[in-house]
Amino acid sequence: MTSEVTVDSALAFLKKDHGGGKNLFEHMTHVLSKVITEKPADAYDTFEAFSRYIKETSFPSESSPDQVLPMPEDPALLERLQKWMAETVNLTSVPAGEDGSALPVPSLPNFMEEAAILEWAGVGFSKTETYRLACSLRRLGANTPGLQSLRFWGKILGTERDYYVAEGQIEGIDESADPEVEARGTGVNTYTYWVTNNVLEPWVLLPDALPKEILAARQIKKLFTGDLNRLVISHPWFPGTEKQLLRCQIALISSDTVLCPAGLFKPQEEGEGIEEDLEFEYPVGEDFASADKWTHCRDYILINGKTQYPEVDEEAEPQKANEINAQKEADPPQDILRTLDTDPPVGESESAWSVKQVGDTAPYTVKDAATSYAVTVVKSLRWPGAVIAAQGKKYVTVYIGYGLKAGVPPFYPTAPGDIQEEPEDLVEQPEPHPLEEELPSDGGEIDENAPPEEGED
Repeated sequence: MTSEVTVDSALAFLKKDHGGGKNLFEHMTHVLSKVITEKPADAYDTFEAFSRYIKETSFPSESSPDQVLPMPEDPALLERLQKWMAETVNLTSVPAGEDGSALPVPSLPNFMEEAAILEWAGVGFSKTETYRLACSLRRLGANTPGLQSLRFWGKILGTERDYYVAEGQIEGIDESADPEVEARGTGVNTYTYWVTNNVLEPWVLLPDALPKEILAARQIKKLFTGDLNRLVISHPWFPGTEKQLLRCQIALISSDTVLCPAGLFKPQEEGEGIEEDLEFEYPVGEDFASADKWTHCRDYILINGKTQYPEVDEEAEPQKANEINAQKEADPPQDILRTLDTDPPVGESESAWSVKQVGDTAPYTVKDAATSYAVTVVKSLRWPGAVIAAQGKKYVTVYIGYGLKAGVPPFYPTAPGDIQEEPEDLVEQPEPHPLEEELPSDGGEIDENAPPEEGED
């Protein structure tokens, strides 16, 4: 009993605080731990050096670099955090109607699975941003009437803010009042697009693409700012704001870069569109890593800014018919399901596409069927940022870039300033006579009976 009391007393003495949270017991523990870790050859002689090193490198609790300090209160910051948390909770909740029942959602791919495939291609977002984006697309689809399908199109990078772009197809065809504009649901306006700078904010519907705007967009090279209402100052002149330019660039990028496995779709038996071939079998392994296994699946945009040339009566309008025939010779129409070898090469490369496989490229057999877990990555060289990634029977198309085409001139000269207008001609007045005090030009009157002054005739 006496020995136990002695040991307890000794431990209490060793653990006695000597100021600053220091005591001999912890110091000896740290020194011995240092000696055991380092295992010096002359531990007996260097013991004091270890003790001095521990004392010099330790911090008192009051001056420790990890000292906990109270956070200053910032009401504005607290309000923004509370607003962000409320918007995030609202975003992740299931969209519901006024009666509290869940709203129907159109055909929407699992973006979380698509993002996992895109990671193998070196593009994508963080897990948190991906989940918020998927929830935002779900809310957009639930709150848009008549929407049949919806997918994440990509992200346009801007100098001030970026654009998230969603692509959907609305039921029916909305005929345009202008016959020169392709109706919504057809041609370049087959799909409808929404954009937002923040997935927590509402999505903004983009207008239909006009042929004159597409022609102007092809002639300029302009970085986006992130403001839809910003004027586009360029040369040649663009007839619209950044909203119209963004819509045109989306149409041009989609026409050139949206691909599908060759054979997945086939021309419709009745109509000019395409439909899925239910008997199609996906290639396996290295067979997928070839450009001839991929094909376009969007309408080709002609030099007139549309997907078709108008029908003109050659007898009634011979001049217009000649112009259209010349356009057809310069840029003949192409099929929707056109192969990749129809795309002209970019720069010194032999093709406009880069195709490779990443991941586990070994072949496997699962349930007597050939299987591959490799990811096929197809990248556009004409539109840097356009990526198609495929794994198994799933493929995803996305664009993440500045919306600029490769191979175009790096600089477009700005338009000259306004020409100075000619000034208005001044009204001529009679020259005043120095000897006359009042003249009609000065508002005075002449006294005809007054004698002439000296020196006058």
